[in-house]
Amino acid sequence: ELSICCFRYLPGGLKASLASSSSVARVRIEGELDALNTRLMMAVQRGGQAYLSNATIRGRFALRACITNFRTTQADIHKTLEVIREAAQRETV
Repeated sequence: ELSICCFRYLPGGLKASLASSSSVARVRIEGELDALNTRLMMAVQRGGQAYLSNATIRGRFALRACITNFRTTQADIHKTLEVIREAAQRETV
């Protein structure tokens, strides 16, 4: 088990769109995802319920969770994901 997890928020249905898009459209969509994930990171940080940083992986912006407190529970991880999803709802509506 690792204490660092990097991931990107990907709105529902967009994975299929990425797979079927032209290379030009994929570049545009990936740029939009970078911007969305940046906004999500900032919103989560401002909210104060969780803290995320970021990493660049294969040229893409990724959210980065680092769990270092030995008292962190699975419920804490689920809460962090819930906070991210709530921020995403506000950003994508």
